[in-house]
Amino acid sequence: MRPIYIVLFIGLLGMNSGCNSWSERPSTSREETRKNEEQTTIRTADTSDINKWMANAATIDLTYPDSAIALYKEAIQASKDIHYTTGAAKAYYSLPFIFKYHGRYAEADAWQEKATLFMKQAIVNAQIPRDGRTVRLMYCYLTLLYARWNDWPQTLATYQSAQPFFDKKDSLQLIQWLQISTEGGNAFVKSGQYDSASTLFYNVLDQFENLEKSNYYVLSTAYMGIGVVKARMEAAGLEETLTWFKKAEQLGRQFADTGLILNSLTNITSICYDKEKYTEAKEHGKAALDLAASVSNKRQQLYIQQNISHTLAASLIKEDSAAAALPYSQMSLEAARQMHSVEEEIDALYVNGYNYVALGRYREAEHVLLDGLNKARETGKMDNISNAYGQLSVAYEKMGRYKEAYAYRRDYANIRDSLLGKENATRIAEVNARYQIAQKDKELAEKDKALLQNQLRIASQEKKQYLWIGGSLICILVLLGVLYQKKQSATLNRLKATIAGEENERSRLARELHDGIVNRLSIIKMNFSALPRQYQQLTEAEEFQDVVTQLEQSIAELRTTSHNLLPDTLQRAGLQASLETYCEKIRKIALLDISFQVIGELPQLSADFQLNIYRIIQELVNNIIKHSDAKCALIQFNIQKDWLTITVDHDGTPPETEAAAGNGIGLYNLRERVRLLNGTLDMEHEKSASAHIEFHLRKFIQTKEKTDFL
Repeated sequence: MRPIYIVLFIGLLGMNSGCNSWSERPSTSREETRKNEEQTTIRTADTSDINKWMANAATIDLTYPDSAIALYKEAIQASKDIHYTTGAAKAYYSLPFIFKYHGRYAEADAWQEKATLFMKQAIVNAQIPRDGRTVRLMYCYLTLLYARWNDWPQTLATYQSAQPFFDKKDSLQLIQWLQISTEGGNAFVKSGQYDSASTLFYNVLDQFENLEKSNYYVLSTAYMGIGVVKARMEAAGLEETLTWFKKAEQLGRQFADTGLILNSLTNITSICYDKEKYTEAKEHGKAALDLAASVSNKRQQLYIQQNISHTLAASLIKEDSAAAALPYSQMSLEAARQMHSVEEEIDALYVNGYNYVALGRYREAEHVLLDGLNKARETGKMDNISNAYGQLSVAYEKMGRYKEAYAYRRDYANIRDSLLGKENATRIAEVNARYQIAQKDKELAEKDKALLQNQLRIASQEKKQYLWIGGSLICILVLLGVLYQKKQSATLNRLKATIAGEENERSRLARELHDGIVNRLSIIKMNFSALPRQYQQLTEAEEFQDVVTQLEQSIAELRTTSHNLLPDTLQRAGLQASLETYCEKIRKIALLDISFQVIGELPQLSADFQLNIYRIIQELVNNIIKHSDAKCALIQFNIQKDWLTITVDHDGTPPETEAAAGNGIGLYNLRERVRLLNGTLDMEHEKSASAHIEFHLRKFIQTKEKTDFL
């Protein structure tokens, strides 16, 4: 089994909200007010829009991550356009975690690097004291980013570099500094420097005496940090260690902070399990699960369910109650999969395998343990892998597959020996270096700061060279652009003619279907329905009723086809009402729960533009239905000033082959329509029809002088 040390202060959900609140809270000193007034004025309407995008992204990041990512990226660009540094930093801070939660680790790492670089550049470019508040906020975000990415050396270096920018006499700056200090304490713990961590946490408690209790989240982090240090160093008994976590729990109850209460209970449960106090672990764990059921934050609820049920399952297995443990181990796995967290899923697969071995269900144990090992090798998450090897060797031995049992037992022994050797070496090195580490950390911070400034100077020189080369290339590109523009103009004219011809043909077919075939079939149905009056025996004939029913179904299908070819609601009620009606029909005739959402106000657009957008949405939805196993889908219109952003997202998976993906004439026509309207199309998962489309609306807004585009 994995050692379940869930260090609460790293998981404190209140830290993020606390850091965000610093950027909004006004300074209590006149000097800080004066500095804020000197900063560049930012238009309130623009910042309000950006904050709304980020708030909306936070509500859909679990279900529709691609849509949330698009909103955060838009917030970054808009913030940069108006020099809203804190807004860009907040969006940069949020993006890496969405990718990480959904198992997209390469993208998460890339955006983490972008976020830290942006914040470092903001610090270097700042003018002190005018930009002091921004610099302090950047240091807060930087420390949190490095800590959440388990980059402990950089966390400590940032903690050291930040010190000169905080005035401990100012209450607002002091609480920010104490926040960064607690992250420094966390980094000391993770680096095995428990004495440095303990000193730092106690310093936080000493400085907290004169602060308001409303800043309880920093105080609770210090409490739990001391508890973890005592547990790791075995410097106190279980009751004294738990006292520190219970202090944090009491703060949570005092300020009605359910997240803090849950995290405290999670820590208490883990410590009790590690000390083999399984009865106490079960008591606190079940209390945490009951409380988690009342939490509205779905991700927080899943996080608690995954970790607590994991510990409860392990406790019950240790007490030889494997049957009672199984619902908890399965809950842990289900919660990890709903979070799209591969790391948590690996741990949950291991505890499921342990559970199945204890139950004697060895084939099921083999299946889940091998699944966990494969995922661990793919992601590089190798901690606890030795325990999986050990459980597999037991399962294979019980099934009589001794060769495989021996191989996994050998791997288990090798890894355990290696881990014990590393642990002993780490402890020896810690004792030898304990009294020198503070000075080394300071030197590392200075070197890191000097290296950053040097890198930025080199980047500035390279930028000048690139500008000189770019100027030469621009002349060539202008000439090529003129030639290309002529070619593009001819191509666009052909496209316009083709699409116009297609729409005319659709209209003709729709009229022929509705006025011709549908009317004729309706007359035939009326004549059939009248026959029983002349031939009474037909009244009871099932074959006759079947024919009438088939006629009714055919007429309904032809009417639907006619309306799809020429949607009459588009002309009568406009694009928004037509798409709402379309989604309602899809929900009735297809097993797809599709939602349509509009952010902002859709202006009166030209008829041709509305028809083209309607066709684009039709094509994307058809591809989702045909080529994906999606159960839910979202169509989102985001209108900001003269821009329309369309996001079509769903929870399905892309098909495995190109042929199954439907990359044929439908997607080709979709791309051509977007191109014709001078829009941009980004299909991040092209095979599954998830799309992000943008249009500039100015030329398509309906006016008295001009209403047509094609």
